[in-house]
Amino acid sequence: MFDLKRWVIQPAVDDVNQCSNLWVKWSQRKTGHRVTHLQFQFGEKNPPPVAKTLAASLQTERVGGIPKREIEKLAHLGETYEQAAQRIVRERRKAGASPQVTGK
Repeated sequence: MFDLKRWVIQPAVDDVNQCSNLWVKWSQRKTGHRVTHLQFQFGEKNPPPVAKTLAASLQTERVGGIPKREIEKLAHLGETYEQAAQRIVRERRKAGASPQVTGK
């Protein structure tokens, strides 16, 4: 049982806790001197606050003077931000509109 806990259970629990969006706790139950049960508890970790930070940065980040949110709406499949921004600027100049959009 000692080797099972040391080489199998604990490394697996550590990997799940470190590399996934789940947390795992485990314990053992004994009857007399023998381990008769292994209990596992699972749960979902709280989502990191990075998502809010990413959304805020997308609103303020600009490529070629155009907010990234605007570029994402107007980009064609396979275009980078820079390619899409250049195309949008060219199209707006042809249409006579201002190439830059003010962010809200």
